[in-house]
Amino acid sequence: MSKITNYEDYKEQTLKGVRFYNQKDYPNALNHFLNAETFNPKNIKLQQTIAFTYLKLNDLESADQKFKLAIDLTKEKDPDFSMPANFEEMVENLEEYDVVVDKYKTVMKKSKTKEDMSDPRIPVNLGIHLMSEGKYKTAHKVLEEYKKKYTSLS
Repeated sequence: MSKITNYEDYKEQTLKGVRFYNQKDYPNALNHFLNAETFNPKNIKLQQTIAFTYLKLNDLESADQKFKLAIDLTKEKDPDFSMPANFEEMVENLEEYDVVVDKYKTVMKKSKTKEDMSDPRIPVNLGIHLMSEGKYKTAHKVLEEYKKKYTSLS
């Protein structure tokens, strides 16, 4: 693929990548995302998406590099951004479990558009709480339910 030189081509490549990703065609998704990256290499969301695609392809080293780049770009954009030192610190910094569960139930029940579900921290925080209790399958289920509802909305 040739280098992208305008926003419309960038958007088209990104959407094609998303389409292939949703079809579980990760090699083609990655090609489109990497092509889009040539036009907008500082797009944090795109770097995260590329990282997740590498994970699906079981290329952990490349995924790690892209996640680190996304974190660096986030720090560049927001100097106050910081990452927890470890999983325990991450759990300590979360809202109380009952509050997180209530937020998750509310967003799952009342959301009518993708904009209503635009804060992925809600299911992620619940997933972290569940994982801290060893409930990995339930955490996975929460994230999958959220993803399913999100992708079903317009």
